Amino acid sequence: MQGLQAFRGLTRIIADGGGRSVGVQRAGAREDDEPGIAGGGGGLGVLGGIREGIGTDQGNSGHRPSLPRSRGRDVGGVRHDGRMATFDHLGITVDDVPAASAQLSPVFEALGYTRTHDAPDLQIWGQPGQPELLLYPAREPDTGPHVHGRVGWQHLAFSVDSRDEVDRLHGVAIQSGWLAVREPKEYPRFTERYYASFVEDDNGIRMEFMHNPAGWGAD
Repeated sequence: MQGLQAFRGLTRIIADGGGRSVGVQRAGAREDDEPGIAGGGGGLGVLGGIREGIGTDQGNSGHRPSLPRSRGRDVGGVRHDGRMATFDHLGITVDDVPAASAQLSPVFEALGYTRTHDAPDLQIWGQPGQPELLLYPAREPDTGPHVHGRVGWQHLAFSVDSRDEVDRLHGVAIQSGWLAVREPKEYPRFTERYYASFVEDDNGIRMEFMHNPAGWGAD
């Protein structure tokens, strides 16, 4: 999809409260101004799903960008040399992988991703230069859906190039059975002309489609 920069709008990923994952937050990011958006949630492995037994023969090679070389620099008084860390993949735990895929795959494909691995216990989507998206079955059955506002998963935001693209992706999600948490609208509390929608699937996975032409440096 021309112009789509998936994960550029990754404003917040909140860590799993059980210590199984890593939290990432964009500096200066602000919380949603709508009731029910704030908070976190459990049951999802964020950046933490280790792909046991997955090799390059399972179709996930070629979607992992090489780590760029960084020039030596001091950060907080510590000298950093060599390769910079990058965001490599996102693991999501669901009650039933094929059922969850029926909702997630149309959205991922609309975002420019291609499914590179398809099995009942693991599915992977990727696109060149972007982090992979992985779907795992829950280790304990019937522990979902995740309830928004609990420790762990908050939401995943995808930045797109226009309001029309926000509207289109929102429509794809709704047609795939997602719940409309917030219809597309402006969020001036975030930045000037910030336009977004929020959706949630049957597992309680919340996503945002957002267009932020003013950028995060705007007042």
